[in-house]
Amino acid sequence: MAGGTIPPIPTVPASERCPLRITFQQGFQLFIAVNLVFLLLVLLCSLFLETQVETVRRDDYQNNDVQIPTVDIDSLYADPRCDFNRTFNISVKPKFYSVCHSRSVPRTSVRDYKVIVIWTRWWGVRLWGVQDHYCPSMPECVFTGEREQIGNADAVVFHYHDTPKVYSKLAMPPTRLPHQHWVWFAMECPIVTRLRDLVSYSGVFNWTMTYRNDSDVLTAYGSASLTYKMLKEMKKDPHKDYALGKKQLAVWFVSNCYKYLPRFAYAQELVKHIRVDVFGQCGEVVCSKKDFECSNNIIKQYKFYLSFESYKCREYITEKFWRNAIQNKVVPVVFGAPKTDYERYAPPGSFIHVDDFESPEVLADYLMILDKDKEKYNQYFRWRTHPPKSAVPEDYGRWCNLCQRLHQVCPTERKVYTDLDGWWKGKDNDVCEPVVLKDNSKDPMYAIYFDENNK
Repeated sequence: MAGGTIPPIPTVPASERCPLRITFQQGFQLFIAVNLVFLLLVLLCSLFLETQVETVRRDDYQNNDVQIPTVDIDSLYADPRCDFNRTFNISVKPKFYSVCHSRSVPRTSVRDYKVIVIWTRWWGVRLWGVQDHYCPSMPECVFTGEREQIGNADAVVFHYHDTPKVYSKLAMPPTRLPHQHWVWFAMECPIVTRLRDLVSYSGVFNWTMTYRNDSDVLTAYGSASLTYKMLKEMKKDPHKDYALGKKQLAVWFVSNCYKYLPRFAYAQELVKHIRVDVFGQCGEVVCSKKDFECSNNIIKQYKFYLSFESYKCREYITEKFWRNAIQNKVVPVVFGAPKTDYERYAPPGSFIHVDDFESPEVLADYLMILDKDKEKYNQYFRWRTHPPKSAVPEDYGRWCNLCQRLHQVCPTERKVYTDLDGWWKGKDNDVCEPVVLKDNSKDPMYAIYFDENNK
């Protein structure tokens, strides 16, 4: 202070000073104490959550508010739905799932209808209310997207795309009644579903609902059964010339342009020998993606359709075959699943498989022969008026198949997939042939395009 003196700072006796320093030993003890308190809080929170969310990895879940009567299993031997001899056959040991019988009878046995809850979103879209359009021909089943109906559900469906990549019980219903069937739904092949860690879902699902015929519920893109049912409602002329009015040779609608898909190497060689009109994102865009009326009208002008699947997986036969070719009365040239799968599930004599030819050039020569010989060409439509003599596996459509399965299953049967990953991909990942996959496969640098000159 100008013109003055600075007052002295008062001193505090040592006995009255605050001890600001602690020893190393005291600090370490404080650190241990704080961490113990933190771990105790974490443990208490975990125990609380465990009481709120029950695990789904056990078969027999019990809702304390529901009284489920028990019955002697011997009384069910007369039930035609229950094949105990098959279930308890110790010579048959499923690799991927286990089947047993509970001594409890479902409380819904008094109902004459089944309730199916769609638990997940569907391609990101939440389903609300009753889905009347799922299976209108079977009113004995009610499909709903309302999660509040979980306590009444006989089946709960989980769409693979809308489940967590790694299993999380927080994304599942909190409880599962003993009679409920949790159903894993997938229309895509194992290569497409590869980002889901199905190993983490072991022991979660009771049924599978996919395009494969070894699924608990068939969810195919099409079938001989549905095709022949459709034909029954149509007038059939055994002498019809299916070449009449088809002025073009071959057509292909394709929008997945990832160049490392095996079909493109074959197609690039094929177009060197015959004209193939390519439409869609990989060729000329003439129809919007979901405008099937537009694409169908174009396909019907051609004699052959390239039903080339994106992946070569067992039984993976998609709408490229059933809708684009069979329904449009065009001969499908197929590439994808083994020929034996087409022979087993497609109408007999309805397709041309690329595996029957030494090279794309030889196939091209054969197609040009058929183009000039209407008698040989029409042989590929003979199946339309000559159904197979042997019985065709029944198919009512995916949701009706689920409804029927629920009504036909033995009331006490309990099935769980202990190795969903192995069942879906094969023990040696041999369900699908390998494909080169880039992380950024949507990048235009990895795309292939066909112009009007097929160059």
